[in-house]
Parts: sequence; C-alpha cells; structure tokens
Amino acid sequence: MIKNLGPNRNGAFKQGYFCPQHAEKYIGDPNKIIMRSSWESRFASWCDLHPKIKRWSSEPIEIPYISPLDSKKHRYYVDFYMEVEKQEGVQGYLVEIKPNMQFQPPDQKLLEGNRTLPKMKRYNWQLKTYIVNKAKFESAVIFAKTRGWKFVIADENFLF
Repeated sequence: MIKNLGPNRNGAFKQGYFCPQHAEKYIGDPNKIIMRSSWESRFASWCDLHPKIKRWSSEPIEIPYISPLDSKKHRYYVDFYMEVEKQEGVQGYLVEIKPNMQFQPPDQKLLEGNRTLPKMKRYNWQLKTYIVNKAKFESAVIFAKTRGWKFVIADENFLF
C-alpha cells in the first residue's frame, strides 16, 4: 500500500510513502519508506511479501561515481538493498529500478530521416542518460562486489 505524497512536479510518477505488511523485514524506519515511482512501489511490495527476501531497504546506500559528462564526483543512491535466502546462504543485492531504454544506447533510428529539433533533443537526452547510468552502474557493481553482494537492474521485463 502506498500513501500519496501529493501532487508532484510533472504528474507522471506515483510517489508516496510505502506501508509494508511485514515491517520487521524493513531495514530502517518502516514509517518513512519513500517511493519515487509506481515501479519502485511494485518492487517494494514484492520485497515485503516474498518469503525468500529476509530483509530489505529503500535508497539505503550512497555510491560515489565520476560522471563522464562533467568529470566531477557525484553521489548515486541505489534504489534498493535486499537480502535473499538461497540454498548456499543469504545473498545481498543492490537493485536499481529503471526502464530498459535508460541503460541501453539510444536507438540510432532517431537520427534517420528528417532530423528535427525534438528528435535531436530526445536522442541527446537518451545518450546523456545512458552515459551517466553506465558510470553509476559500473560503480555500483564494484561497490557490491567488494561486499560479496550483487548489483542488478529490475526493468519492465522483470516488474511486469
């Protein structure tokens, strides 16, 4: 269940506070679980209800990374951490919730045909998003590996 935070900037995302059914599984204050999208809310519900997920948390970890766009140090807050019961023991995961198109190179077809300003802006936005996300995810993989965890991306193919 999600309690609405109220109107957001563009109205496109469902944001609010997530109310877990199994608060004892949440690492942190279960009354302050902020969801920044309906996809995150869906994943939080899955973590809350799945019997093999022993503990989980939302935006728990800050990972430093260097953006290739400005060569400056930035902070990346991975969407989720979860501990999953496996046959060989408990495995930690860092999980990012992202649409597939945000971690793939942009479609070159956007540049075909008539190159309008809106097409070029869309292509540039997709390219910048891809480049920054690639840097974030590379840092997250290293961060997770040094702790014996795994980094995964949950996209629409996983969530739906």
